[in-house]
Amino acid sequence: MSEHTDASKPMESAVKGMRFPVVTTIDRAGRLTSRPLTCASVEQDRVWFLVDRSASWTSDLPEHPQVNLAFSDSDDGRYVTASGHAVLDTDRSRIDGLWNPGAEAFFPNGKDDPNVAALMVTVDEGEYWDGPSTSVGKVAALVSTWIHRDPSRSGEHGRLAT
Repeated sequence: MSEHTDASKPMESAVKGMRFPVVTTIDRAGRLTSRPLTCASVEQDRVWFLVDRSASWTSDLPEHPQVNLAFSDSDDGRYVTASGHAVLDTDRSRIDGLWNPGAEAFFPNGKDDPNVAALMVTVDEGEYWDGPSTSVGKVAALVSTWIHRDPSRSGEHGRLAT
């Protein structure tokens, strides 16, 4: 991929269609821990998830709210990483607004389960990489990059607009 450019892209646009980021948090011992989560909504610089607030990692958030989100769509050659801070929200109207049929698989007692919470990640900064999506395009970009010794030919790389 190319070196960073002055290009910027809104979070919503950068992660469109990518629903399952790996979310990295910091535990009480200061270790990084990660898990895949299902993205419930992206609104400007905020990414929302439905989570189980009884999970051990959520109890670490008040002390260590810093998180990283890593989105990947290797079929389309798109990658996004975003860092920010997380807050748990137990407001029932927020949970109702984020609820979807897929959430029932993780919360069999439904949206009224007292352990269901909304996790809001406010993105402070991030980067994206967009490369060719087809096999032929990937090979062509690789060959062109190698021939011209120009990494910018392999795709676009920029910052998220936050």
